[in-house]
Amino acid sequence: MTPQSPEDEGNAFQLDDDEDMLALMEAAAKIGSAATEDEADGSLDVFNSVEPAEVIAEQKSVIPENSPVEQMVASQDPDFDSLFTEPSAVEPAVEVPEIDSVIPTPEPQEIPATPEPVNPVPEPARNDSRIVVPPASEEDQIKHARAIISAADIYRNLDQQTKSVVAQLIAQDPDVELDEAVIAIKAIHTDELTFATMESLKKAKELSAVDRAFYILGLETTVRENLGGLTIAFIPDLKFPDDSGSLDYAKILVKAIDGLSADVIAFVSATESVLRAAKQR
Repeated sequence: MTPQSPEDEGNAFQLDDDEDMLALMEAAAKIGSAATEDEADGSLDVFNSVEPAEVIAEQKSVIPENSPVEQMVASQDPDFDSLFTEPSAVEPAVEVPEIDSVIPTPEPQEIPATPEPVNPVPEPARNDSRIVVPPASEEDQIKHARAIISAADIYRNLDQQTKSVVAQLIAQDPDVELDEAVIAIKAIHTDELTFATMESLKKAKELSAVDRAFYILGLETTVRENLGGLTIAFIPDLKFPDDSGSLDYAKILVKAIDGLSADVIAFVSATESVLRAAKQR
C-alpha cells in the first residue's frame, strides 16, 4: 500500500496490485468467521457491549456531513442532531410563562361609600325669649308723659344740695348726672322697694318711739332690712343684729330714726315726692 498521489485525491486508500486485494479479502474473511463464532456463543453482543450513544456517535463519525444518509436519519429522528451538538450550542428551551403572569389578576376595586346626605345650613334660631311689648295706647302714652313731667317739675324746684342727695338716693349712684330729665326717667324705672323704703322712713319719723317700734316690726322683712340700710347710709357707725325681725333690731332702728336730723328727713321726703310723682301715686 502506497501513499495516494495527487490524481487519486478523494479515495481513502489506493491498492497497488492484485496481491494486496487478495490479502485484504483474506483478512476480512477471518474477521467475519471470528465474529460469527462469537455471536454463536453469545460473547459478542453489540447492543449490550456498546452504549447506544457511543454507537450512534461512532456511526455519525463515519457518515459524511450533509450526506443522504444523514438527511434521512435527521428527517426520521428530530432529536438526532441534538446528540452531536455541543451543550453550549443547544438553544435554551422557550420558557412558557405562567398563567398568572399572562393574565393579570384584576385588582379589587373599592366600592365608594354612599355619601351622607348634606344637611342644609340651619337657619339661625329666632330669639323667642324676647318680650314683645305691644304699642302703648294713647292713654298710656299720656300717663307716661304726665309722670315724666311731674317728676321733673318736683326735682327742678329743689335746691342744689337736695337735688344732689335726691339724685343719689334715686339712682343709687354718687356720680349720677343732676339733670331733671335723667332723674325723672330714673325715678320712673326705680323699683317699688326703694319707694316703699323712703315712704316708711318718712312715716316712721312722724310716730312716737313706742308706735315707731310696733310700726317697724309690722313692716315686710325686705322693707325693714332696706330701711336699716338706708339709716346706715346716714349713720355709718350703726350696727344691727343679723335677725331683722328681732326686738333688738327694732329698738336699734327706732333709736337711729329718732336721731336723724331734719335735713336728712327733708332729703328723704323730697326723694319720696319725686318717686311718688313718677309712680303716679
